[in-house]
Amino acid sequence: MAERNTDTQKSLNITYEQLQDLMRTMIGELNRPNPIEARALQAELEKERRRNILAVELGYASEMQRYNQQHSCTHHRDEKSGQSVAKGNGTPTTSGQVLGSGNILLICLRCSTEWIWQPTREELEYVNNASLLGFPPPSIERCLNRDQFITKPPVKPEVSYEPARV
Repeated sequence: MAERNTDTQKSLNITYEQLQDLMRTMIGELNRPNPIEARALQAELEKERRRNILAVELGYASEMQRYNQQHSCTHHRDEKSGQSVAKGNGTPTTSGQVLGSGNILLICLRCSTEWIWQPTREELEYVNNASLLGFPPPSIERCLNRDQFITKPPVKPEVSYEPARV
């Protein structure tokens, strides 16, 4: 039989909790990204942060453009020159049609604002005899699509432009 060499063998006594801590530390070190992977992860996080900021900025710009479009057009023109005039003066720059549901769809030919409303009997009679070309737009309160009209200018969102940190 082979004789055991007791000089080279030493025993190690650790508790179960110490073993768990040691295993957690080892697994944590193995899962930690190397410097190249860490830089790539940081770059990806920064790209995603910039993309999110751009999405917020584009959303605000879109809402602002829509608000300006709705509030800068008078929906009226001068009959001779075709220039824009104050609301209530000149000829409306609208046209539209009666929908299958009996509602009227009116569109401004300059800014593409749409009004959809349930017409009165007199309005429906007028539309059937004439047309909706140059028909004055209704008040927003009568519109079925009143939620599409922006009454207050959009508020610029607060966005942090600081770089992301891991």
